[in-house]
Amino acid sequence: MKHLFSTLLLLFAFTSISYAQPDTNLKLVKLTNGKEYSGTILSDDGREILMETTTLGKIYIKKSDVRTISDFKKEEYVILNDEVVRSNAFGTRYAFTTNALPIKKKENYYMINLWGPEFHLAVADNFNVGVMTTWIGSPLALAVKYSFQTKNPKLNFSIGELAGSGGYIDAKSAFSLSFANVTFGDRDKNLTLGLGYGIFDFNQRENLPGTYLYYRDIPSRAKPATKGVIGSIGANVRINSRVSFVFDSMFGMLSTGGTNTNSYWNPSGQFGYYVVTTKSAKTPFLAVMPALRIHKGDKKAVQFCLAGINTNGLTIPIPMVSWYHIL
Repeated sequence: MKHLFSTLLLLFAFTSISYAQPDTNLKLVKLTNGKEYSGTILSDDGREILMETTTLGKIYIKKSDVRTISDFKKEEYVILNDEVVRSNAFGTRYAFTTNALPIKKKENYYMINLWGPEFHLAVADNFNVGVMTTWIGSPLALAVKYSFQTKNPKLNFSIGELAGSGGYIDAKSAFSLSFANVTFGDRDKNLTLGLGYGIFDFNQRENLPGTYLYYRDIPSRAKPATKGVIGSIGANVRINSRVSFVFDSMFGMLSTGGTNTNSYWNPSGQFGYYVVTTKSAKTPFLAVMPALRIHKGDKKAVQFCLAGINTNGLTIPIPMVSWYHIL
């Protein structure tokens, strides 16, 4: 009996010590007021939780204030201003261009602009397909991108293609933009350098070079496509849990081609003629798109962008508003 009592006493002591050991795995505690804390749970008496947080040290949390307790996945969260927040769900996208950060399968989202909607589906890890159009369904574009991850999680590469046509308005119009990106950083703070080649065929015609007596006799031909190298610089900086600063830009020198038609008159004023010459115009352009993105929880955001395009010395402001939503 004495040995049995000693055994039970030791077993009870061992059990008590085991129950007293804190859970060393990092946990994510979500409260009913929306706040989230990450850390280790030191004790739980059924009424309160004693937690060693990663930002505030030890705190007591009433169980009645707890919504959920789950394992903390470090790669999905970031610490901002001593607060644990979920990483930017739309951190792979700038105002117009994208970056090389990897996308997991089923990380689908759609974006609505003032001029139309976009739908982007992550059909596999690192590979996503998107459709872009206007509210009238024309023009219509298909976008694809594949990301290459490196051993350094803050260095990624990607290649992609944006191609489309004028749709039912002008099916013969077509455009293509092939691009490659390198991105430094993560979803909450990143910088992207991009380089691509664009071809834009607007199904236009131009006068055929030569000398003609009457304007009505000038024949025409299909105008060559506008094309050239296009670069881009994009950045995203998470300011706090609700606001991100987004910068986007595109620039390049496009070969617009075309012809010039000039009229000439005989000095006697009795008759005139027309001369059509070829021009090899190189048109520089710069598009700058700074924006503020307001996060509305983990699955929604609204972005206000004051974009502007400068070409041939003319600047055109283009304010934009976009709504993001995880599918």
